[in-house]
Amino acid sequence: MFGTRTLGHYIATRFLMAILTTFLLCSVLIYLIDFVELLRMVDGILQTQATADGEYFCSNSGAFFDRERCNAVKACLLKAYRLQYLVSGARIERFQRALSSKLTAGQMQRVDAAFAPLSAYVAS
Repeated sequence: MFGTRTLGHYIATRFLMAILTTFLLCSVLIYLIDFVELLRMVDGILQTQATADGEYFCSNSGAFFDRERCNAVKACLLKAYRLQYLVSGARIERFQRALSSKLTAGQMQRVDAAFAPLSAYVAS
């Protein structure tokens, strides 16, 4: 009698812990996937905005811009927007510590891989 109740309680407790651990792991994975996808979506918005702002500037500046110079203006705006809205925040040490404390080394490598092209583009 004593062993049955204890065994049942033990099994129920272990089962609940397994469910909670699985839920936590899934939450972290979903967060990571969403974070990388969010990074891509924001970059897409920045590309669209840089193109629109560059076209507006080239059309309304009063100076003649050929296609090559207009593309250079758009590229410069995209670089500035990426630096301002994506890369500068990722460089903050407090953000890096907080993010890395919630992720495994493999997950952090995935986030770093997502940021690498942006950082390289801004640094060029």
